[in-house]
Amino acid sequence: MTKRIGILIICCLCLSTCQVKKSDHKETMVSRDFEEIVADGKLKVLIAYSATSYFLYRGQTMGYEYELLKRLSKKLNLELELKVSRNLDEMLDELKNGSVDLVAHGLAVTQERKEQVAFIDYLYLTKQVLVQRKPDNWRK
Repeated sequence: MTKRIGILIICCLCLSTCQVKKSDHKETMVSRDFEEIVADGKLKVLIAYSATSYFLYRGQTMGYEYELLKRLSKKLNLELELKVSRNLDEMLDELKNGSVDLVAHGLAVTQERKEQVAFIDYLYLTKQVLVQRKPDNWRK
């Protein structure tokens, strides 16, 4: 089965909501629009420390998503402010509470996530597989 994996880049560049008020069963989404981000001069990004996204090698910061973010912030003439995620399960919560403008990480695009955030087009595809040990008597 092929899964779309997208770099989750969610911010007011992608979302046009400013402030969603909390109702009985809805969550509060805090976000800044593009003009507010430009006025602040900083692009606040949540990124995962991983072998592909963002890592240190011989004192140099590297990573695929990191390189993309550097180019984006340079093109927008913004300072890149990175926050390394400590818990991948809470990445969307960080975005919703307004502590970051976007999240840059390869995540599976699910219907539930699509209802909460906006994804860019995928940058790469992977296949989902199950890896497990063979049972002791698998040949019998």
